[in-house]
Amino acid sequence: MDYVNNDMLLGIKINWDKIMREYLATVKSVMKKNTESFYMPMPPISKAAYFFDMSERSTGKTTNYILIGLIYFKHYREYGAKMEYIRLNKDGIMPKNARALFNTIEKYGYISKIFEGRWNSIELKPRAWHLCNRDENGKIIERDELECCHMHSLEDKAVDDEKSVYSTLGDYVIVDEFIPINGVNTEQQFLNLMQLISTMRRSRLSFKVVLLTNTINKYCHWFKEFEIYDHINVMKKGDEKIVYSSKGVAMWLHRINFTKEVTDKRLYNALMYAGFSNPKLASITGETDWETKNYPHLPKKSRNEIREYIDSFIYYYYSGKYIRCNVGVSSEIGRFMLLSMVTDFKDKPDCIIYTTEQPARKNHRHGIGRGDKLDRLLNDLYHDKRVYFSDNQTGSLFTAFMQELKL
Repeated sequence: MDYVNNDMLLGIKINWDKIMREYLATVKSVMKKNTESFYMPMPPISKAAYFFDMSERSTGKTTNYILIGLIYFKHYREYGAKMEYIRLNKDGIMPKNARALFNTIEKYGYISKIFEGRWNSIELKPRAWHLCNRDENGKIIERDELECCHMHSLEDKAVDDEKSVYSTLGDYVIVDEFIPINGVNTEQQFLNLMQLISTMRRSRLSFKVVLLTNTINKYCHWFKEFEIYDHINVMKKGDEKIVYSSKGVAMWLHRINFTKEVTDKRLYNALMYAGFSNPKLASITGETDWETKNYPHLPKKSRNEIREYIDSFIYYYYSGKYIRCNVGVSSEIGRFMLLSMVTDFKDKPDCIIYTTEQPARKNHRHGIGRGDKLDRLLNDLYHDKRVYFSDNQTGSLFTAFMQELKL
């Protein structure tokens, strides 16, 4: 067995080229002539640590990456290999939702094909999937004692429990639907993910993380955390690139696309039932690049007659970013908050800074503050929906701030 840099602690050299060749051959043999109608991923696994694959809904992203994981498990099972499957919330890995994860794979007989008849089905145990054999009545007659896939949630208390997530060679991780349909990603979720990955990976350099999402929020806060927002902002369908973080982490970014013929067929099919004007349907129909998530902007009339109500320097600090809060008043909407991103912030004694972290200075306030007159005013404006944003990026960041406080 070959190890990375001839060091066992750095992990086994996984032959990803062999795995990907087998994956393509397997899919083509099962699907015959229908392979153009769905997505077959070909990430450059040997060239990066993280792999972001993004598209509208119903492209088969998750199913195909799980197929790759099953082939990885087949070849490295004896060394402790398995898939690690991660969702943001516990609800995503509860049996009622998780049972559908392998439906397509079982429907098309992929398990028998991949494992050459050794196994023909799969069984969901608490948070784990085990290969098995079923008779003609669906009854399990044999089960693999080793799990091929273990499921985690970023809500889990076990994120900090190393023993609960340790595996000798769990080098293939899928983070599924990392942009939530409702709500936004938070900094704490990102930190939980990094903690979980650190616990799983130990010191191995053979570790690969796939992050899958539907294109439902271009202003996803995790794009900032991973330092890829500027790249995502200009990518179109079909684009792919390898980029690096400020400290050298290699990441593959990919916007899934199909041929024009397949795209036209998918669009026609989707519009037959989702052909309405609501821009949030874009991730279902694939009609535009991203589902539009718009945050309230100050009405033009109010912008022209704003009078300052409070002249204090008020800021919200979240994930290394400062948001300036101006409290104003207009005859049209009364008192309101106008929030905008700040790039040249200087922490002065007369500033008031709200943060999700523990206050570092006297002028810092945790969460929404201690409950004095200013705190109550800002909180009332927020709950009365009198908050406006200079742009959608600011709206997404502020929403993440409030969601982390569970407000």
